Amino acid sequence: MHRTGNISFEQTVESEAIGAKSMLDQSIELIDYDLTWQARFVEQKTRLTMILNSWLAGEIEHIGSTSVPGLRSKPIVDILAPVQSLAASRAAISILNEDGWLF
Repeated sequence: MHRTGNISFEQTVESEAIGAKSMLDQSIELIDYDLTWQARFVEQKTRLTMILNSWLAGEIEHIGSTSVPGLRSKPIVDILAPVQSLAASRAAISILNEDGWLF
């Protein structure tokens, strides 16, 4: 789950208004490594921890190509949020959708 690369929360919501309802609706472009990806992850981790706190089974992790310094990548910060129970955490889906997350 993640918010798209260099796109702000407002732009993510705007993209949903024009039809981007899931990750499948997003185009993919590879770009050179961006030093801001780590900072973006920290910001997103903080927000996700607040939203998912009651369901989390461990630390939220930065995964995928943007987590590898120097690697050319899609400008999307991929995040892994481990939960205690998939069944119980389904309640978080609508909360995440309302907050503008794409997954």
